[in-house]
Amino acid sequence: MWAVRSAARNNQKPMNTVIRVLAAWSVFFGTCQQGPTQNQKPPNITPKVVLIPGARDPSQGETETPLATYTPAEKYDPRRDPAADLAGARAEALRTHRNVILEVGNEECVPCHAMDEFFRGSPDLEVLLEQNYVLVKVNVSEASENRNFILRFPRIASYPHLFFLDSDGKLIYSQSTKSLKNGKSYNLKRFEDALKRFAPKVQSATRQYLTLPYNAHKIGKLNYAGVAHW
Repeated sequence: MWAVRSAARNNQKPMNTVIRVLAAWSVFFGTCQQGPTQNQKPPNITPKVVLIPGARDPSQGETETPLATYTPAEKYDPRRDPAADLAGARAEALRTHRNVILEVGNEECVPCHAMDEFFRGSPDLEVLLEQNYVLVKVNVSEASENRNFILRFPRIASYPHLFFLDSDGKLIYSQSTKSLKNGKSYNLKRFEDALKRFAPKVQSATRQYLTLPYNAHKIGKLNYAGVAHW
């Protein structure tokens, strides 16, 4: 009897092992099919972001598009369009709360180069100009008279000539540089007074536009060294 019972127990061991393995696999696959329980959190999966070439990276946050700024010409260039330059200068003047100066002349004009040298040798005056005005050099020469543009303003007696405009492009004052000269150069005090007089802060209080008392639609015949013949 003991031998029979022992043989039966020995035969049950392999069967019990198989049953346990099958039960374990059943529990595993059942859990996978059911998904996470209420106490379980789904895995934190970070989606991959693919950037299109030229697109803004959202991880960098919102960025402002830089505004284009007007770059004044360093010399009188007959190839430039003064109307386009004035439009760019007006936009820059509005953006920076400044006025505009049209400096009319040409590369053959000796007094024009003398005025440029005068500004370079007067740092305080140059700062005053930069803080209050956007400068536009307008070429008038045999290569390009820019007559249609110049006819929009009072006639010019000599070169260089300055037109003070506000940021809307309205004429404030037509300034002959002869009254600002001191020998072959220019008078610092007179130039400083002119720049301060027509600075935007002063004009915003008075809004008085001054012009010379002659027909703005007439222009004399100029030789391009800066002398007018009427």
